[in-house]
Amino acid sequence: MYFNNLNYMQHYRTAIKIYNNNKFFGVGLKNYRLEVGKKVYHDLHTSTHPHQIHFEFLSELGIVGYLFLMIFFSYHFYKFRKNKLYNDNLNLAGLLFVATSLLPLLPSGSFFTSNGATLFWLNFAMMTLGQKKNNYDFFK
Repeated sequence: MYFNNLNYMQHYRTAIKIYNNNKFFGVGLKNYRLEVGKKVYHDLHTSTHPHQIHFEFLSELGIVGYLFLMIFFSYHFYKFRKNKLYNDNLNLAGLLFVATSLLPLLPSGSFFTSNGATLFWLNFAMMTLGQKKNNYDFFK
């Protein structure tokens, strides 16, 4: 099968095995590299990160953290659409970068590194620039 011959497939399998051993809360941020050093994973090809953003979220944050992040991003995509920010080139460029970064099955770098996270969150800020704020007065 084609997918079994991909260079990253072993990284994906390792991430899935880590996720299966730590389903709810994962192994913790940036602890994937420490987890793969354990004897349980010696039969698999290991790396410092799984080379895919969703596998990294699942293995490091578990299903709880993954769902939180996906709800967070979905909310901001919804706000982007609701506020019609796609007419501004800066917002649109940020959206395209964020959406491309979150595409499943595309190999990627580690999300929780200084380079990857910096580029992602700068583009996320550009995407959300100009969103209308909720005017709630909590002290009434």
